[in-house]
Order: sequence, then structure tokens, then C-alpha cells
Amino acid sequence: MQAKCEYKRVSIEEAKANPAYWEVTQNMFSQQTSSVIKEPLGDKYQEHAKRIKRGDWLKLNFRDPEFKRNIFKAFRLGKINKDQMATTFLLFDALNDFGAVGPHRLRQFSFDDPKGPYQIDSISYLIEDNEANFEQELDKVPASERGYFSIDMSRQFAVAFLFDGLHKINPNFFDRYPQFIGLLKAYVNSLPISLKGQATLLSQIQNLQNPFLRNDAGYALTGFILDYEKPLAPYLKKRYFKSKKGQVAAERNSSMFLVDLMITGEQIPFIVSSPNFNVNKRNSPLLSMILPTMPAFTALMNAMHGQDVTLPYYTVGTVSPSFIRYADEEPELYGSETALRPVELDHPDVSGNETPHETLTTSFPKEWHDLFHAWRNANPLKPLMRHLRQVLTKGKGFDMSKSIWAISDMDFSAGRLHREAQLENPRAEITRDHYYAIFLRLSSEFWSNLEQHDDNLLLIADMIIHREQWKELMGDYPENILAYVPQEDNPNNAQFKDVFHRMKGIIDADEKRDSRESAMYYVLSYRLRNNRHGIELCNILDKLGLETLFYWNRNSGLYIDKNLSALPIRAIEQLDSDVLYEELIGIVHGLGLDESLAADLAKLHAREKLSSWELFRQDHPIIDDLIYYGASFVQATAITYLSTLLFSTGEEDQQQSYFKMQ
Repeated sequence: MQAKCEYKRVSIEEAKANPAYWEVTQNMFSQQTSSVIKEPLGDKYQEHAKRIKRGDWLKLNFRDPEFKRNIFKAFRLGKINKDQMATTFLLFDALNDFGAVGPHRLRQFSFDDPKGPYQIDSISYLIEDNEANFEQELDKVPASERGYFSIDMSRQFAVAFLFDGLHKINPNFFDRYPQFIGLLKAYVNSLPISLKGQATLLSQIQNLQNPFLRNDAGYALTGFILDYEKPLAPYLKKRYFKSKKGQVAAERNSSMFLVDLMITGEQIPFIVSSPNFNVNKRNSPLLSMILPTMPAFTALMNAMHGQDVTLPYYTVGTVSPSFIRYADEEPELYGSETALRPVELDHPDVSGNETPHETLTTSFPKEWHDLFHAWRNANPLKPLMRHLRQVLTKGKGFDMSKSIWAISDMDFSAGRLHREAQLENPRAEITRDHYYAIFLRLSSEFWSNLEQHDDNLLLIADMIIHREQWKELMGDYPENILAYVPQEDNPNNAQFKDVFHRMKGIIDADEKRDSRESAMYYVLSYRLRNNRHGIELCNILDKLGLETLFYWNRNSGLYIDKNLSALPIRAIEQLDSDVLYEELIGIVHGLGLDESLAADLAKLHAREKLSSWELFRQDHPIIDDLIYYGASFVQATAITYLSTLLFSTGEEDQQQSYFKMQ
């Protein structure tokens, strides 16, 4: 019977004594949770540390019941460094989660081994410079950490991965991840029955040219897997195993979670055919996970992504959205000059994020998901995304919201598409797709229902006010790209140009444009634009102080202060322009006005009684001048009206360069 392990608790003072250890644990300690890091007493950690330092990764005793705690202890005491700790944690979690058995389930390879299961030329956007850069970066890595590992998956995990991948099938699936075809072929070839006849599943899989055939083959093969893999059939059928509390089983979700990462088409080292696969052995391992050592992974990212690279920042404890935002936006806060992405390592004593993307999963997929984001975030459009976050933060006063989080997570393939496009010609077209995706992430209705959301209007106003900055953010591409993208895809999306021009008219007419610190005035003016006295009312409200009458909601738009309005809906983006106008007029009447504001309000009420033509005459005194010189009222009004139209048309012509289509 194994003796009970005794522990000591790590104090904050002990954690701070090692700066690298404190960097990893500070997040956990700052959360003021009940988590306490425990260290086993004894010297077992030294045995692990010596093997890690020598590069004897395959000889590590992963069966040590206190393995992770001992590794973390070795890290705190300076016996191993941060990268070595992270590599070891990932190895341990992958071996546990994938569940393969056998003496060769974990193998180690060199990147220059031409027969190894992973080759960097599998990266679609690899160029000769990348290879040379990788060799140089790898030379900076200690010799014991210059390779990568293949970690076999149990048959259950491998079949579940293939099955779930087929469930995600669509016409673009195999184009985005062609390696999956090879994995399917390996599976079919491993079966002890023949499927190689004409018009069989294998022949369909080998000739996936027609998108409709892809779907047919996928559905047929998933059905075959369920029928053939009888011991796994119940496991595969139930995409979710639920406990009495309705909790989804993490083990079943793990393969689906990895499939979701795979189908993005990112070029991160991933799942391959196992180097231990033997077609003549029924139960030989089918699939393996490729895991570089963390210094080698960093070297590969530096080589492939250059100045756009995002590096992993290892931590324990739940990673907050704000942590992710500022690790990218202000990495100097975390001791780096390079953008960072927090990677949450799973420590047995520390509670963390159990459900990334609302999916309960096991340890390794969660950790790999964070590394995947570090790889994916290496895109050339980060300056634009940072600016978008800052616009929303400055405009609304929140450093995090649903919109800000969507852009902080950067969950789209801008980097990969940009680099692939550089090898071809349609660079501008690819980049238009980037811009479309970025703004779609900010608001699912940005292109289809633009003016219904105040957050969108904040961004439109900023494009106009800080036009030169937007030119710089758009890089080599014309600034009209925001208007150009959606019109190609959907005629209903052409509203961007109309909204832009309406907002530009409001901003250009504002005498305080250069001194305003907030875009609240422009959003409110836009909401009142359909009322002929809306701008006048907005000016009165502006003198009263907009910040005392309205406030920003974190995840929606501008709200009327609850102490001023009894409306059941106080979100101005949800109110009809006339309803909003009447409510605001009532609010103004209920406030104490000084003499000047009272006069403005009286003038507004007097103008409300005038007809449209009378208002036009009052706003254009040149009509009276023309009448004085002999023109009739009709002539004077017509001349003034036509002049106004011509002036407006001329102004719009001056703006056409902004929206000129390529």
C-alpha cells in the first residue's frame, strides 16, 4: 500500500522569490481564491529535473502520482526553467488524455529527420526564408529541447476524432485541411476487411473532387464507423454524455474540440498518422499528436510569423478576457516587447477555466487551444484590432464587453490567409475578407443591420473623425475597402455607404468637432436625424451635459438615465426617432433651465409650428435677399433649393475617392 504523501504549502513570499515562478503563479494568487499550491515533501522532484535537463524526456516517470506537483516544485526551486515546466505539463496531459498504452506511445524526433512524422514543409505558406529563419531560431534553443514528440492516441480517441471530423464535413472542409484525407485513408486501410472495390467508400475518399460526393462519402463513412466499431458505437452516437446535473462529459468532448481547432485550417503542428502505425496489426496506433518542446514551438512561430508573432505566456488560474486583451495590447505590462497570449496550464491545486468556448473538455485540449490562439493571433491586422478596442473603450468607458472580447480573441484566420495570399496574387481580395470578418466579429449585424447598433455608429464616427489614422491602419489597401467588401457579397449590405454619409454630414456640421472628447453627441444626433428638429434638440441636450442624461450599457448602446425616464425601453437604439424625441423633450421640460437654455427651448417650440418651406426659408436667409432684388418667393426658393442640391452633389463628388470601387 502506497504511503500517504505529505505536503507543504507555497506562500506568496516563496512564490515571489523566483521571478519566473511568480510570473506563472501571479494570476492565481491575485484572484484571491481558495487555491493553495501544495508541494510534496521529499526529493522526488530532483529525479525528474535531472532527466529534463539531460533531455531524457522519454525516461520521465509519468506514473508518479505527484508528477505535476513535483515538476512545479522543481520549477520554483530553479531546477528547471519555465519552458521545461510547460513542455512537461503538456506531455503529461497529452499522455493522460489520449489514453494510448504501450512502450512506444511517446516518441521523440528531430526537426531535421526526413522520416519524422512532422515536417515543417507541411505549412502551406512556408517559404525558403522561413526554413532558414527556423534553423537560426532553433540554434538558440538548448540541444536537449530542439525536437518534437509524437504522442499516440488510443483507438477510442482516434476513431472519435475521425468520426467527429466527418460530422463537420462541408464542401470546403477537405480543402482547408487536406491532411484529414490521409488520416481517413489510414483508418480505412487499417480495417481487416476490403473496401477497395470500385465505387466503395475508399475509392470515394480517394477521389474527393466533387463537393456533393464529399458529403455522400462522409455520411456513408460515419454510418459505417457506427456499424463496424460496435464497442464504440454508443460512445460515438452520444455526442454529449450528461450527468444528472446536465454536465457534458469532458472525455467525449475532447475529440470534438480538437476537430473544431483543426477545421480552421491553421498550420499549427497537429494530428498526424502515428509513426507506430502498422497496417498489418489490427490494434496498432492510428493517430498521433505532434507536440514540439515549447522553445522549439516558439522558434517555429518566430520563423514563420516574424514581426507579427504572438508568443505564449504560461500561467495557472483562470485567464480573464481582460488578461488576454492587455497581454496583446500592452505586453510590456508582462515584461515583453512582443504580443503575448496567455496559456493556462492545468495544475492539480488550481481551479481554472473548465469550459473554453462553453465546452467542457480535458486538460490537454484546453492548453492546446491557448497555444493554437497564440499561433493564430500572429496576423498583420493586430494594429487595426487594437484600435477598434480602444475606440469602444474610450467611447463607452469599459475595457471589456462582448464586442471588445470578440476582437481580443482574434478568432479568425487573418494571418494564414494573408501569408498564403502573398504566395499568389489576390492579396487585396483576401484582405477584404479579413476586414469583413473582423467587423463581423465585433457585431454579427455590422454588415447587415449596421445602423441598429450604437457600437457600430461609434466606429463609423471614428472612421470619419480620425480618417488619417484609419488610412495608416489599413496598410497598403484603399480606405474604401470597408464599403467595398460587403457589397460584393450581399446587396443588402450596401447600407454602409449610406450610413457613413449620414454620419459624415452630422460630424461636418458640428461646430465643436475639434473639441469633443466623446462621440455620444454624434450617436444621439444620428438617432434623432429623422426628426426635423432632432439636431436642435440634441444641441440643447449637449448644453445640459449629455453624460448627465445618458449612459453607455456595456454590451449594447446608449441608454437614457433611469431617473429621468419611465419608458419600459430606455435603449435609444431600440426607440423610434419620434418616440425618442418626445421623451427627450419631456425630460428637458422637467429640468431646471437657465435663461439661455429656456430661450433655446422656446425657439425650438416656435420652429416646430412652422411648415417645412417656412423652416427652409428661415434657415436660408438668402431667399429674402433674392426677393429684395426682385425675385418672386417661388423663384427665390427654387434657386436656393437647387443651389443646395448642387452644393451637396459637389460635396459628395469630392468624397467619391473614398468610396471609389476598384
